[in-house]
Amino acid sequence: LCKIFRENTGESPMEYYMELKIKENIAAFSSTLSANSAESLSRAVEAILKARRVNIYGIYHSGIVAKDLSFQLIRLGIAANFVEDTLMCSVSATMLGQDDLVIAVTSSGRTKEIIDAAKIAKENGATVVSLTCNKFSPMAKLSDVALFSASSGMSVSDRADEIRLSQHMVFDSICAVLRSRIDMGSRENYYRLSHILNSHSIDD
Repeated sequence: LCKIFRENTGESPMEYYMELKIKENIAAFSSTLSANSAESLSRAVEAILKARRVNIYGIYHSGIVAKDLSFQLIRLGIAANFVEDTLMCSVSATMLGQDDLVIAVTSSGRTKEIIDAAKIAKENGATVVSLTCNKFSPMAKLSDVALFSASSGMSVSDRADEIRLSQHMVFDSICAVLRSRIDMGSRENYYRLSHILNSHSIDD
């Protein structure tokens, strides 16, 4: 197979698969953009800006995305807390109130532990924003704001990889808007955090 690629296309197998993945990811991003309304994305931004604190729940692949979001929000001076432990998701949800926000990340929209925690938070008056792949899932139906990620539908590898990158893209886009909207209090926190990181030469 490697020899055929080199002889027929002039490309190495690495170049071929890199180009293929780029095409697949672009298609997945485009599908994700189409799956989300501007209104839903704006409501998610406003919910984060208004929240006293933000609890972010996600496990396994979704946990990677949820943890990255928490880092991004903290860098913006927003009080965010990533919770991955399945029991602690529900425990932490009991401490939330009407000024707080839950962001639930679950590709299937059916992860019981995440749904249970979101239900508890919502019963306490907290707002729930979710990111799933299925608009008909229990998690999407439970949410005050439901966001969606999608795959390309053409992947020759693992569909979960495209979903993960699409999830990152949604949150990266939201954080880009937040960066332009943060108030002076959050901006002071942002510069204070930047000063701390710079004093330790942390650029990662």
